[in-house]
Amino acid sequence: MLCSAALLIHYRSSLHFMLDGWGFVIYREDGNIGDFLDPHNEHISILPVAIYKLFLSIFGMSSAMPLHVFSVAIFLLSVFLLFRYLEPLVGEPAALIGCAVILFFGAAWEDLLWAFQIGFSISIAAGIGALIMLRRRDAFGDIVACLLLGVSVISTSLGIPFAIGSAVCLVLQRENLLSRIFVIVVPALVYG
Repeated sequence: MLCSAALLIHYRSSLHFMLDGWGFVIYREDGNIGDFLDPHNEHISILPVAIYKLFLSIFGMSSAMPLHVFSVAIFLLSVFLLFRYLEPLVGEPAALIGCAVILFFGAAWEDLLWAFQIGFSISIAAGIGALIMLRRRDAFGDIVACLLLGVSVISTSLGIPFAIGSAVCLVLQRENLLSRIFVIVVPALVYG
């Protein structure tokens, strides 16, 4: 993970805001609720817009590096959580191989150089975190899973498959389904 982070920061060091990232920088500065609720390419983007606004207010536009560092950290968190999710299912060696492919660019390497993709990394990290928490099969795990699914669905529409996967997980666990249904209902209401 450290090697991947160093490589990503090195490649990102010469990059500034680019492509769709400018949409968050320029076109969402009115200060109204539409800045947060207007979708971007059919994706809900509440949390990514808030992060862009926060980073611009703290660091300004002279450098995108603080946003790049944060984006890399969230990406690494998502890979770490993927490893933690896969390890009990396929064992440590297979989980490590699967994560190494993702850490070192994989098929979508260009997305790893683009800070704008932070929304997808947040959705993935939160969604995988929710699935991990559901394995606990206790009230604390359910509450955290619900919160993480909420974060996932307000980051991008990629949170929807994680909510569906979590619903399947609850059904397959067959334990107190009615008392645990809030894990899916609350994020669905938030998304709606």
